[in-house]
Amino acid sequence: MKTFDVPGVGVAVVKDGEVVFAKGYGVRKLGENASVDSHTLFGIGSNTKAFTTLRSEF
Repeated sequence: MKTFDVPGVGVAVVKDGEVVFAKGYGVRKLGENASVDSHTLFGIGSNTKAFTTLRSEF
């Protein structure tokens, strides 16, 4: 999280359309105690464009 200068992140691993791992790390906002969890929503702005171009051929 230091690399990207963010207070927290959420990680999810999806296999065959099923979430097999979901966990949050860090806090939602610097200076606050609310932890990131698997239900935290993040504003990701224009990054969704990259997700829509990703193919699942791997």
